[in-house]
Amino acid sequence: MGLCPAQRRFVQRFGFYGFASGELGWSASAAPSWGKHMRRLAGSLRSISLASLGLGVSTFCGTAFAADNGPAAAPDAVAVTAADQQHLAIALRLAAPAVQVNRHILLVDTSASHSGIYRQRTLQAVRSVLQGLPQGSQVRLVAADSSVSVMTPEFVSLDSPQLSAALNRLSLRTPMGATDLAAALRSSLQGVSESAVSIAYIGDGMSAGDMLSGTDLSALVTDLQTSGAAFHAMLLGPRVDAQLSGILANQTGGSLQQLQNDDVASVAGLMAGQLQQGPVLVRDLRSNTAGVSLTAPAAVALRSNRHTLVYGAGAVPAVLEVTGTINGKSQTWKVAGGALRQGGSEIGVLARKAQQTQGLNSPYLGLEGLAAASGDFTSLIGESIAAAEVLSQQGQKLQALEIVSQARLLDSGNVRLTALETALLDETGKADRLGPPSVDEGDALSKTEVRGEILTQRMVQSVNAAIDEADRVAAEQPEYAMTLLKDVLEAVRSSREIAPEKRQELERRVVAAYTRVDSARQTNEIRQLQLSETRANLEAQRERLAQVNLEEQRLRTLIDQVRGLLERARRGDVNAYEDAEAVSREALRDEPGNGTATAALVMSEASGQLQKAYDLINLRNDRFLETLYQVELSHVPFPDEPPVQYPPADVWRALTIKRKEKYKSLSLRSIKPVEEWLEKKLDEPLPRALSYPGDNSLGEILRFIADAYTAEGPYTMRIILDESDPDLGDKPTFLDDTQVADVDLAGITMRNALELIFAKVKDQELTVMIKNEVMMVTTVATAESEENLVTRIYDVADLVVITMPGMGGGMGGGMGGMGGGMGGMG
Repeated sequence: MGLCPAQRRFVQRFGFYGFASGELGWSASAAPSWGKHMRRLAGSLRSISLASLGLGVSTFCGTAFAADNGPAAAPDAVAVTAADQQHLAIALRLAAPAVQVNRHILLVDTSASHSGIYRQRTLQAVRSVLQGLPQGSQVRLVAADSSVSVMTPEFVSLDSPQLSAALNRLSLRTPMGATDLAAALRSSLQGVSESAVSIAYIGDGMSAGDMLSGTDLSALVTDLQTSGAAFHAMLLGPRVDAQLSGILANQTGGSLQQLQNDDVASVAGLMAGQLQQGPVLVRDLRSNTAGVSLTAPAAVALRSNRHTLVYGAGAVPAVLEVTGTINGKSQTWKVAGGALRQGGSEIGVLARKAQQTQGLNSPYLGLEGLAAASGDFTSLIGESIAAAEVLSQQGQKLQALEIVSQARLLDSGNVRLTALETALLDETGKADRLGPPSVDEGDALSKTEVRGEILTQRMVQSVNAAIDEADRVAAEQPEYAMTLLKDVLEAVRSSREIAPEKRQELERRVVAAYTRVDSARQTNEIRQLQLSETRANLEAQRERLAQVNLEEQRLRTLIDQVRGLLERARRGDVNAYEDAEAVSREALRDEPGNGTATAALVMSEASGQLQKAYDLINLRNDRFLETLYQVELSHVPFPDEPPVQYPPADVWRALTIKRKEKYKSLSLRSIKPVEEWLEKKLDEPLPRALSYPGDNSLGEILRFIADAYTAEGPYTMRIILDESDPDLGDKPTFLDDTQVADVDLAGITMRNALELIFAKVKDQELTVMIKNEVMMVTTVATAESEENLVTRIYDVADLVVITMPGMGGGMGGGMGGMGGGMGGMG
């Protein structure tokens, strides 16, 4: 007895993992492992947070998420009550389409799983969706795998050349890595304003990103709603996962299609029709009916072609009223008469799960999806009953009772489960066989008999209390529980005033409880060992997964580099081919045999070699033409008349004297008057003789020179140390600490005097530099550095243009000859 895909889908939605893993392959002669089933069955009843919603691989039937069968299939507001009459599901929709959407984002999954036939179907689906959109629609094409590539940064029309080029690049894109769906959605919405937009996702719904926490999933839904985006999905691939896609479609007012056969065109046509209609967000959705509360997110997305499910709690009256706000205006839905429908226990399970996640965990779309969930739930409970019956037939009564008890927590009103549980309680001896005292007040019983009945009831109460206490502490203190039961058993056996049949029943109860506690103790010990092993395995798996994630991230980064380098090479940087090949080889060294890295290496190496071949052909053709040009140029005649005439030497001397002052060098830097005065004084004789016999401070000599020139005016001369010099800047007292010997100079220029004085300094090669209206003592290396060099220009126009008398005619003749030459060349 196996489970159909719809049942597997339902089990993952409800968290009931006991009979959905595919390991239930029992038959009339072989029952499943009770321990495995109970662990999974117990796990189905825990509170499931959004971090463990199971956003992974699952199989779904298309009917569970299909839109309702037309606008007239059901009223705009329908309420479905759970079997316990305490939970309900309210299905709401718009009376008419409210928003027409003309902008669409096509998000295409190009991960490594979409290769071969699925690659062809994906490209066919993209083209079919585009063909199904009306004229005037604008689209943005986005490809997502290990990276996200926005192939049309702006929205473009259906017949634009940009879209055609983008589709061509999409068909040539190499499938690489895995897709992070949440990151791809956020990248697709960048730059999108708050006007309505539809996202058409075509892929398998599987995401390589980390499991989404409740906060992350809520933030993603908020981002989609804020951008006015409705998420529509077409699931196709070797394996598909509709969990995340179903939640996003339900929360944003989108749709979900799954390819059931090879008819890609029809499914794509349905998606194209859904894309054109946008949802309306209803805020502050609440119940106006006393005793009924709703578990709804902050914004509920409604469409006109399908219902949106909202869950609640409370007993439903004859008329139910729900109110919300649409664009600041109040909107009311009333449910009465035929719109009040009776559902099963699955409504309660779905409502409790929605309540745990503030209405976010609601993956079923429309009344069709709710009906499919009901059928799946019924089949699942039936499978549980069948499994329990097989276990009972094989003598595993307690295991069958545990399965039935756990299943009744999901469907407490199921008659078959109740009857089976009652039968198993009787067969295992857990039914209460000790009734109240059978004393008839009209009978004349002796005081001894009355006292025996009273003692019996007291013993029954003591035994029940001890068994309850033992069951309560058995998990944490099994030894204490067993000691307690031993003492009670001894007390029962030693009591002689209790009727024999009731003493035997009490002994049986205590022995059964002792056996159960001892079995629980052994089970706990085994479970602790298994838990330790499981934890060790999980830790090893976690470390391995972390390492694999790091390796995958590095490979993804390298592949992105290869893709970027190939794109840069196609834009003209031919050296990028070799860089791409080097990066590809590095990726292949990290992951030997990796298909993505191998494909990147082959592509980059082949493209580089092909580019080199083209370059050689072009170079050969260019050089051939250049050689032909040189041959033709050698046949062009040129005149060598008239000869060049130079002026006499007297003319050159006159020019030199005349242009000394007129055409002196000019500095490109702005020179202040003080700096010109300092430059001039460097080439003038010293105003006073320098006579410093013996060792003297360099600073003292320089101050003497500065004072002598300052006395002449009109400016003040200051000679200071260059503190920006890397060799002198850290020695502020360098000038006063440096000693020079035997300075005796007179009648020479200041420039030569300073050169002679600085020559006596042995440790540093010094010079002076005029800067910022002062003379700075610095090193020769600093003075000749690039930042201190001064650019000067010289006017040589009078040397180039000869102004000799009669040169005009000669020039003209020359130009005439040139003209003749050029005429000959023409």
